Amino acid sequence: TAYEIPKRDWSSDVCSSDLAGVKSGELTPKEAERLQKGQARVQKMEDKARADGKITKKEARQIEHAQDQQSKKIAREKHDKQKTK
Repeated sequence: TAYEIPKRDWSSDVCSSDLAGVKSGELTPKEAERLQKGQARVQKMEDKARADGKITKKEARQIEHAQDQQSKKIAREKHDKQKTK
């Protein structure tokens, strides 16, 4: 049985094309870069799981967990007290 992974819209959190979080001062450039790498890892996991045409229940759980962790990291970084100079 193939499982569907809910798609996350990361663009509202950290946009890779314009770094909205950096421009608004919510993220430092280093934080944004680290978060983008995390998003790329999650996407790579998803692409690898889809490569054989179906996603197992185990793969779906792992990917969803990674997505949840990444969302928490984004929220934590955007709301920390650190400010850009």
